[in-house]
Amino acid sequence: LYASKTRNETIMLMKSLDGLFNDFFWGFVWNGTGWSNHTKFHAGPASTIARRWYDGCYLNNGDFLYVYGNDALNNNFVYFRIWNGTVWTGNITANSNIGGIPNYIDVECRSDANEAIVAILDTSNDVNTLFFNNTNGYTTNSWGFLFEHTATNPDIRFEAIDLQWSNNDTSRGAFVFVNGTSPDVAIGKIWNSTNGNLTWSDGFISPKFGTVGDVIVRAHPNNETFNNSFFTAFGLASLADPAQIRAFLIHNYTPAFSTILD
Repeated sequence: LYASKTRNETIMLMKSLDGLFNDFFWGFVWNGTGWSNHTKFHAGPASTIARRWYDGCYLNNGDFLYVYGNDALNNNFVYFRIWNGTVWTGNITANSNIGGIPNYIDVECRSDANEAIVAILDTSNDVNTLFFNNTNGYTTNSWGFLFEHTATNPDIRFEAIDLQWSNNDTSRGAFVFVNGTSPDVAIGKIWNSTNGNLTWSDGFISPKFGTVGDVIVRAHPNNETFNNSFFTAFGLASLADPAQIRAFLIHNYTPAFSTILD
């Protein structure tokens, strides 16, 4: 679910499975009184029914950006559509070769500009990011800065990527992903967006603690104590019950993970 800041509107993205084990991908719009604009975007085989290779966010101009792969086409493309409050666009290519078929996608929009960061974990164990800066409208040419952060994610069953913009310095943000070493570690990076360009910091490495599964990142609200700080947590991939979770603080873009919960 994604709530608009400029309209009485909420978008729901979902996928469903029919009796023939086909995926169907849908968009629904809540207009304040009811659900409307039930749109089936595309369909495909159910090979990745448990994975979420789509996500979206509202841009600063009020339009909704939907980013996704397309399992029906079984290719390395990343696509997007735009909802302008009235209609959806058709498929538009964001990138035609990320190196593998998208398996998980995370999208975060900047609060004060029509920009978005997209993280993709693909079936080739790659972790990539793309940047949308709207310099050429809703076209392929507004996308760029494809960057492969690792080609050795250890297990694509887990959503081992997450990212968020800072709530204090809105031109920067934090990205955390799992890198397959022995044992696995998480890598943290900071991005900086300036005049439509994107740069990345060097990666800083978490403590080593076995096989890392899912990852979350949350930016701290703007206050004097925790400016530009991010909470991040990892679930340890294990059949044990309960599974372990470890949490860290990335403070003021400092290249370190400070343990706060184990």
